[in-house]
Amino acid sequence: MKSNKVQTLLIILVLTLGLGYAYINSDLNIIGKYPKEAVEIMARICEYTESTIDYTKHTEYKRQIDVSDTIAKLAVDAVEYDDIKLIVTTTMTGFTARKVSNLRPNCTILACCPSSHVAEKVALNFGVKPIVTEIFEDTDSMVEYAKKKAKETFALTDGDLIVFTGGFPLGKSKTTNFIKIVEV
Repeated sequence: MKSNKVQTLLIILVLTLGLGYAYINSDLNIIGKYPKEAVEIMARICEYTESTIDYTKHTEYKRQIDVSDTIAKLAVDAVEYDDIKLIVTTTMTGFTARKVSNLRPNCTILACCPSSHVAEKVALNFGVKPIVTEIFEDTDSMVEYAKKKAKETFALTDGDLIVFTGGFPLGKSKTTNFIKIVEV
């Protein structure tokens, strides 16, 4: 069982453009006649393609950027310049997690989502591990909760650093305007 050239190119485009996922309509897909083989082939294509991409070029904006883009870029840059173990995003719609994910940081992104629907959507993005949380009243409780979850989920130790991003006012979507580096 082999993938055809169009399917292979589609997977490569998805990876290089940072789209996160694609649906391929043929017998060679995860709901077609050969689901196991499809996943194995797609995994091989993904592993090869990911190994050849220079993700530092993905962090170079070619247009004027807004506050959300700036915060995402700062979070990813912080990982490159310091020994930061994790990026934590609080996200109402998945917007913040996607912004950070598209820049391909060298660490996992913990996305704190208000619903399982949002968590399921962001799980498809590069490096994102979503969890469902409540909507917090203030930044201090949000940071403390995320530190606790990060420590449990990622076996972080005291003294490890994490970058925190989110938006205010809390509960409003697409308002990424907060970044903080905290020690676990």
